[in-house]
Amino acid sequence: MHPTKEDVISHLLAEGYREPAILIECVTYGAAGMATTREFISMTVLHLLADADRRARYLAGEEVEERFDILHEILRLEPIIGHLYRRAARDLDLTVDGETVAIRRGQLIDLYVRQANSDASTVGECPLDMRPGRPLPRGIGPEVMSFGDGHHKCPGNSLAIQETDILLTRLLRHELVVAKAPVMH
Repeated sequence: MHPTKEDVISHLLAEGYREPAILIECVTYGAAGMATTREFISMTVLHLLADADRRARYLAGEEVEERFDILHEILRLEPIIGHLYRRAARDLDLTVDGETVAIRRGQLIDLYVRQANSDASTVGECPLDMRPGRPLPRGIGPEVMSFGDGHHKCPGNSLAIQETDILLTRLLRHELVVAKAPVMH
């Protein structure tokens, strides 16, 4: 029996996965992390180049926390993954605004991350405004659902934020301009 730790490999070992399956999972996590971090960096650069005041605030951030607050808020507003699809592990009856929805075991659930991240009952007033460091309820991270949650939460979330910060603090010190705005499809 392996000691339980909160990392992917320990979890897979505890679930009885064999070495080839663990390797596949690790490679999948690594590839997914590279692609999503690249997209996050691109989106963040666009945001910071489009707003000179925000860029200056980011670069002036003496504390990592100040810069991380800005990165998390951009990620909250611009989640790289807009929808997470999961199958219900058990029957659920959810009541929202007086209406009950029955979800049956095995049914596909679409977790609309963008909508969850802009829910005023969670993130407060003006949920679509950029407000780094906004107060959030206990247990809600500053990126809200952009990294997922529970045992499906992205295991590389802190690494993605750190990598992005390291690159941006160096890149944005140069006089950069957007030659042509990207076309979003």
